Amino acid sequence: MPKKKKEMKSDDLTILPLVDEEINTKNQLKKDLHPNLPDIKKGALMGIVASIRSGKTVLINNLFMRPEFFKDCFDTSFFISPTIYSDKSMRFIRDLYDNTCYDEYSDDIIYKICKYQESQPLEERGSYSIMADDCVDLKRNSALVFLASRFRHYSQKASFVGFSTQKFRSLSPIIRNNTTDWLIGGIKNKKERESIIEEMADAFGGEENFEEIWNYATSEPFCFLYLKMDRTPCEAYKNFNEKLYPREGGNPEGDDNEDDSIEETIEENIENE
Repeated sequence: MPKKKKEMKSDDLTILPLVDEEINTKNQLKKDLHPNLPDIKKGALMGIVASIRSGKTVLINNLFMRPEFFKDCFDTSFFISPTIYSDKSMRFIRDLYDNTCYDEYSDDIIYKICKYQESQPLEERGSYSIMADDCVDLKRNSALVFLASRFRHYSQKASFVGFSTQKFRSLSPIIRNNTTDWLIGGIKNKKERESIIEEMADAFGGEENFEEIWNYATSEPFCFLYLKMDRTPCEAYKNFNEKLYPREGGNPEGDDNEDDSIEETIEENIENE
């Protein structure tokens, strides 16, 4: 039985969201994801900032190789990394996504993805993801930077664009301003830390509170601070499971909850399948 439409009073000036019931019915995600993860159904833009040998590659493998994360979520996934074929820790990605792996960035890669998506009727456009790893030479007028502000328009199902870098400010302001999710490792470089604190702290209770949260989240090897910028208020986690902000009681503290954890090493999960 069709839903009865809500009657609007003539003096009701509430701004309502646009809802296309047909598209919402057709374009369901292939599986339910943990609510802490990026909201790929609405469209997610993720920035990963971490130093060398901080577990960044293992993290990317987890995101795209494990069913708890994004494995089998997208109709097509693309990987752009200068070390995609030389880094043995990327062998899992290569084996599963070999036809859509690139070891050199080119605007043509992005143009072809967008052109193909646009060639399909809006309601039939497949879900897609793009992961750009250490593409430090991206120009501000590159196609991928342009896509960062429009990626949601190319799929009604699910979309994800990710950037990983060792230097926060190497990402253009367009990317940084549109990022919905940040993964930040323990960074020791003073100038790099100051850049991140300057840009992030106001959303997380000020500089002192943000730095305390950051230090706690990255106090153990290969752990990271996860920031959800698309929530109101913004949320901060240690890894994906321990919420640090906003949180009653002030300073973040407490032990990791092993039962709730959705993280393990990629080798243990994939090689045992």
